[in-house]
Amino acid sequence: MFASRSIPGASSAAPPDSKCRKEGDGIVVVITRSVVAPPRRPARISAIAQTWGRDLTTSGVSVVVLSSQPEAECGQAFSKTGTLRNISVFCVKPPPSLDLAKDKALVFEWTVKGLLRNNGSWASFPVATGSGGGVRFFLWCNDHTFIVAPNFLWFIQHKLGNDHTRVAYAGKELKSGGRDFNSGAAGIILSRKSMETLVAMWEKPDDNPECLPPNKQPPTARARRKVEGNDSFGRVKEPGLLLADCLKLGGILPNRTRVLNSTEDYFHAYGPQRLVAGTYDEWYKNYHAPKQSGGRARELGSELDCCAAGTVSFHYVEAAECRAIYAVLSNQQKYRDMPDFERRKGWPKPKELSYSSPPKVDDMMW
Repeated sequence: MFASRSIPGASSAAPPDSKCRKEGDGIVVVITRSVVAPPRRPARISAIAQTWGRDLTTSGVSVVVLSSQPEAECGQAFSKTGTLRNISVFCVKPPPSLDLAKDKALVFEWTVKGLLRNNGSWASFPVATGSGGGVRFFLWCNDHTFIVAPNFLWFIQHKLGNDHTRVAYAGKELKSGGRDFNSGAAGIILSRKSMETLVAMWEKPDDNPECLPPNKQPPTARARRKVEGNDSFGRVKEPGLLLADCLKLGGILPNRTRVLNSTEDYFHAYGPQRLVAGTYDEWYKNYHAPKQSGGRARELGSELDCCAAGTVSFHYVEAAECRAIYAVLSNQQKYRDMPDFERRKGWPKPKELSYSSPPKVDDMMW
């Protein structure tokens, strides 16, 4: 796929038309804990810090890893001062009352509030101020996510208008229970305006119980609102669905992230090999099924129709594959000219992968 298509900005250079004052000024990426293969997390964090995380910080983006065990999980990637090769990449420890695995929605709320208010664990976090002051855009992902750094910056500038004063809720759009929501695995982008909307609603839990997990909704709260076609509205605990419900109350719906009249998307819940092969899990197919989309199925792309030329993210990417994808994107002509057997020889072996697989002979992924 990478050898047959040109991906704008896939090298270390910024995409065409972008203004280089420090493109990442006021942008924060927060990497939370993936539920898949926890023992491999330190290796994944290390790979991120040495590939796309490094590219983003070079562009002025603040990159943060959330870890309840920073010495164990971030030790391979970070020095005790929170830096790697003189590039600021930070590891932030949530308060003891929050469990990264069990309290995902509350961790997300704590993160958004901390970034906006610059308090608690975030008080010493040096967010680039940006022209509007403080955080302008915020990307939430996990340590299995791969971000194509220049394309991420290009997406904010060209698809979101680089305007943090307007609402933005962008990512891999899926369907569940009659609601549109974005996959946290593929990465979710929120503008400052959207973050402020969320905080305002969280501050009034009695008026907005739908913004909290069912077991955290106050007993004094008014009755949950009903949304036609969404029977579970306000009664979900999965953080991605909860976020979508809360944003909907604030009048914010997912941004369109597909290429117009196409199955090509900018955000992806799988790695490149499975996307091109079209080997999707049943849960993923169900999120595109007619019953989840008002009677009309969302078409799944495969082969070269899966991915927009300016693809922003992949998911289920282990450490070795993270480095392999980064190498291909950073040296596209080299891989175009390389014999197929050499390309496959350099790709990670099955034991180094989790939900991915090695390319086959003459695989269209290239």
